[in-house]
Amino acid sequence: MPLPKENLIVPLFANFIVGVGAGALCSVWLNHCGARSYWVEGCAMGLLSFSFYSFYHFRKFNFLPVSISFFLGICFFIFQIKPNNLAFWQWFTAINIFALSLFYVFPAKKSLRDAPFLKATIIALVWVFILFIFPLWNQAIKTQLHQIEIIAFALLFFGLTIPFDIRDHKKDKTALKTLPQLIGVRYALLIASLLIAGFSWLMYSSTHFFGWFGFAPIAIGFVLFAKEHRQKIYFILIDALVLLAAFVLYLS
Repeated sequence: MPLPKENLIVPLFANFIVGVGAGALCSVWLNHCGARSYWVEGCAMGLLSFSFYSFYHFRKFNFLPVSISFFLGICFFIFQIKPNNLAFWQWFTAINIFALSLFYVFPAKKSLRDAPFLKATIIALVWVFILFIFPLWNQAIKTQLHQIEIIAFALLFFGLTIPFDIRDHKKDKTALKTLPQLIGVRYALLIASLLIAGFSWLMYSSTHFFGWFGFAPIAIGFVLFAKEHRQKIYFILIDALVLLAAFVLYLS
């Protein structure tokens, strides 16, 4: 049965913010690294992020915005891909990361999401690969030149996942063993704050742009006040921190 309209608006808006943030971050990242073309790949990553997150929430692709974004994302991705720039091992890695994300998103009797300790790690790994590593491979840019920034964004994605684990820590299965379940909400928030602070420091050390020290208190402030009873709009604002990171990266 189709979901009522009132149950669609907020999740679709949240997924829209995720898609815009992913697309903007990918585009700005490629521009930052000196890629000649970047907006097409950014559009592809943004559209695919929106469609996959929407499928994850609704478990169906028959919503028109989701179907259109998925189709356009695939078209943009195929148009932008440069096969000659990718070695066999890079294709192999990309296919495995893609399969990893599929096993996480698509429903099954037992998915990777149900494996202990892996939830936040998988999310951070997949985001860093699809938004940062694979685009550089596709543009024939050496990742070694930007490894500090890649590590920094891995810390950021891991840190921003923790508030959502806190929101769901009573709903999630005990076997998941998320960070809030293992060490409690207070210490999980502390670790998330340290991860974001580490992200800002690494980005500053790489770009020498003081704006990252402005990003840190904003992001940490949102994280520290994350509670399970917060309204959905609050967690949409946490998702929007990725868009803020893209803006600061653009300025740097």
